[in-house]
Amino acid sequence: MTHWGWYWKVKKKHNSRNLCSDLLQIDSFKFFKENTILNFKVSPLEVKAKATPNNLEVSYRNHKNCSYSIGVEKLPCNYGGFRYFFKCPLYLKRMQILYLAEQSVFLCGKCLNLTYEIQQKRSSKRYDLMRKPSTEAECKG
Repeated sequence: MTHWGWYWKVKKKHNSRNLCSDLLQIDSFKFFKENTILNFKVSPLEVKAKATPNNLEVSYRNHKNCSYSIGVEKLPCNYGGFRYFFKCPLYLKRMQILYLAEQSVFLCGKCLNLTYEIQQKRSSKRYDLMRKPSTEAECKG
């Protein structure tokens, strides 16, 4: 039995979605855990991000007028401490990871219509990848 992949690629000329791994990303958990200033150098733009208590200030092109802020939401954990989440500028929802779009704007994966590599594989291939043993010790039993 054949799969429908040929139909979408050949007949419909379907373009697949972009991968999350292809774009520069910032993770709110890592960013606020280290509590450092992030500096990104993306050619030809230089993108910088600096954390303040309620938002993340992002500037680019070495100009003050080319800047915007991303909201930060601080949630208490059950056993003390806090978790920080970014608020997507377009979607206005809590997101852990934001991706750098072509226009020097950080957006969530939903706004950019991104996908993971594993999501683009057929279910039989995903099943094979799950069943594959990761070490030789598991093969020997």
